[in-house]
Amino acid sequence: MNAIIDFCKGTPAAFRRWLSARLESWEISPKKLLEYPALFIVLWFIYYRYFKPLTERTDCPVIEINLSLLLPILKFVLCAGWPFALIAGIDPDWRSKDAARVAVASYASYCVFVLHVGGCPLCIMGVVAMFFPLIFSATVMNAIGSWSHSLRFKK
Repeated sequence: MNAIIDFCKGTPAAFRRWLSARLESWEISPKKLLEYPALFIVLWFIYYRYFKPLTERTDCPVIEINLSLLLPILKFVLCAGWPFALIAGIDPDWRSKDAARVAVASYASYCVFVLHVGGCPLCIMGVVAMFFPLIFSATVMNAIGSWSHSLRFKK
């Protein structure tokens, strides 16, 4: 708490030093400080476009689990996974723990948004049913992006 009061009294340079030290303690580089929000916004837009019918409903949908859902889930997983492959392919310092942080934060915030805006209480099984494919796609696409980066810049 005192650290916050101390940097408020100082100059902008002191604030930058304090912020830099804080980010280093969290193991977040300035580059990742830009990548996290950018990926968060892209994922949020993908979730919004894909789940838009859920936010416009006035009644709670009944989801039946059958194989006809496999293709839409696969399409969604691929759409939600490409940003991870892109960032992992561009940034050599991007790790799967970075992808996990952003994936969990964006999905959790979107579920809260649907809960409050849509008016339909999300069932925990529906949230969990899409959470695991999203984490799987983030992991696989992150690995593909890292692999493609290592192939391109291999000496």
